[in-house]
Amino acid sequence: MTAQHLPLSELADHVTNKKLLDAAGLQHVDSCPNCRSDVKWLEALGSLRRFEPPKSAVDTVVGYFKHQRDAA
Repeated sequence: MTAQHLPLSELADHVTNKKLLDAAGLQHVDSCPNCRSDVKWLEALGSLRRFEPPKSAVDTVVGYFKHQRDAA
């Protein structure tokens, strides 16, 4: 932690449950508008993952464009 804010990597780890913040880190996020804002947008970004298409659909589209490129 810097004198003012938690590193974005630590906040991302917390949001993704890779490594939860300790009590001091949680207290800092609660009291710091900047870090709290970072946590909120990281959570919003993470929520977009549920809208990812299935791998089979991605593979089909990638294959289509590879075929188009090779045909050109």
